[in-house]
Amino acid sequence: MAGYAEGPDGRPMLVPPPRDRDRDKDKGPFDSEVIVRRLGGVRLPVEIRVEFADGRVKYETWDGQYRWVRFRYPGPVKVRAAEVDPYGKIALDIDPGNNSWADNAPVARRAASKWAMRWMFWLQNLLELHTLLG
Repeated sequence: MAGYAEGPDGRPMLVPPPRDRDRDKDKGPFDSEVIVRRLGGVRLPVEIRVEFADGRVKYETWDGQYRWVRFRYPGPVKVRAAEVDPYGKIALDIDPGNNSWADNAPVARRAASKWAMRWMFWLQNLLELHTLLG
């Protein structure tokens, strides 16, 4: 914030505003990284959908043999979103809420969505158990 401060000789001096970092944050080049981790013990090949700020979409495949993999995307635009198993082909996934990341989603909204998804998952299991026993 611009204002006044005490100078070396004790007199007030004008302090210039700090450089606006947000102004240049959307100008490239960027070196984006997408890191995908396997949290469970099942090793399956998965598809990863990577969306860029200019609307381009790139699909990657990962064999899932190692615990994690890194994809690097140097270029003029940054990565906006990434999603593992975008078409829901892997039925063994216990928590599909941790399969995606988006740069533009507020943190509070992402957390609320993941908690709502967990609650729906347990409710669905409870209703299926009730149907099975009833």
